Amino acid sequence: MKLRRVIQFLILAAVAACILLMRTDMVDRPIATEQEFEVLDGTPWPADAAVPAPVPTEAAPAPGATPAVTVFTPAIPGEPGEPPLVPAMALQTGVLPWEKRMNDVLDSRATSDADKARLLLEMLPTLPVEGRQTAAEYAVQRLDDDADYRFAQNVVTNPATYPPALAVLWADLTGRSDAVRLPVLLLVARNPSHPYAPYARENLDLLLGHDFGTDWPKWEAAIREKIGGK
Repeated sequence: MKLRRVIQFLILAAVAACILLMRTDMVDRPIATEQEFEVLDGTPWPADAAVPAPVPTEAAPAPGATPAVTVFTPAIPGEPGEPPLVPAMALQTGVLPWEKRMNDVLDSRATSDADKARLLLEMLPTLPVEGRQTAAEYAVQRLDDDADYRFAQNVVTNPATYPPALAVLWADLTGRSDAVRLPVLLLVARNPSHPYAPYARENLDLLLGHDFGTDWPKWEAAIREKIGGK
């Protein structure tokens, strides 16, 4: 009898997996408010990194997108007189609403890559958790120019950012030039509530060759010296 229940459960799992595989996934693409990039003593930095205002977006709908629909897997009955071994389950297939929102941003020809990154990062808190890491990945891949990194600064320094999305932003930050990563690492290190604060200090120690503990003015001076006094 137990073997029969196991077999029934495996059949249901296989059916559910097949239905999920039928979903139309987003097309694979090469992987908040706009503010001046304030660092250290509050002066805009880099000084020559002027970025144009965001371009109004006329998002083109994703061509051939299949709207999300709900399908039901059948229940697996239990023993006579008992509730079903596994109840019927509702599953969505096709492009989900949050996926369409991301597609609309990514497919817009009127929007620059930097503004696409900004829009994706701004929508992070409103996305379901399964979409936040993906949005972060698409965003950082569109911030090739260090002058545009200010769009990601507020998100990576925010301790409330969804952890998997924060991990994506952190990995991207550590691969940036010293002129970008050192000041942002300092902002993270100074915030004891940030989950990456200890790692930020370790990175600063490694990159600067000194550990100034919580003497933040010394960290600031060392960073200015390292990046040429900017």
